[in-house]
Amino acid sequence: MIGGSEIKNYAPFCKGLKALWSPYTGIIDWGLVTKSYAEDFQNRGGIVYTKYPLKTLLLVGESKKENMVNDYPVMIESEPSLVAVVFPFITMPKIRCKYLITCCGLQSDRIAKLSGGLPDPKIVPFRGEYLLLTSEEKKKLVTTNVYPVPDSRLPFLGVHFTPRMNGDVWLGPNAVLAYKREGYKYSQISVPDLYDALTYRGTRKLILKFFGYGMKELYRGIWIRAQVKQLQRFMPNLKISDITR
Repeated sequence: MIGGSEIKNYAPFCKGLKALWSPYTGIIDWGLVTKSYAEDFQNRGGIVYTKYPLKTLLLVGESKKENMVNDYPVMIESEPSLVAVVFPFITMPKIRCKYLITCCGLQSDRIAKLSGGLPDPKIVPFRGEYLLLTSEEKKKLVTTNVYPVPDSRLPFLGVHFTPRMNGDVWLGPNAVLAYKREGYKYSQISVPDLYDALTYRGTRKLILKFFGYGMKELYRGIWIRAQVKQLQRFMPNLKISDITR
């Protein structure tokens, strides 16, 4: 725990009463991490399939006809028409394995259902919209992550300052309902995803409970000035001319 006067030793731009300093907090590019894992896997003889949308996940029983033990009881399958574009040599895009580890992000609930899991809980996609700090002078001051104290009454964290590995500094985000599971722009819309989210009782409960807060988040997403006002609580001299979408 550090006092207000000590904060500027770690974040020169920041204004606050007290703070928790985490010296081991790091910045990670998870895309690079994933590619590195894939390269290690391939170097050890593994095969990586991309653009392989899962359609079927089955547990295949032992063959009574041949009286043989099934060493690869898990079968996953995609659609031939989708896979053939990337892997033209595959006519029956089925993969058999002994074990299956899933790490499916925004599709986790759907994959769980395919594997025999319960339909609840469901993932409700929310999009975080960031602003980009363009002032070179102020970018030099943001050398560490700065987060507000979380409000335990709300399911979202407030705006924060995030330096990136490429030298950019992100400001935000807000939190608004996404129109697609992987929809990071207003123009990205999936009718099935949106219908799935809006017909889920958990979404309706969430909207009713945090309706006022949600409207403020939407307002801040549309009007940059409102978002900047939130950020000025930590960086008082931040101006609208210092940022862009």
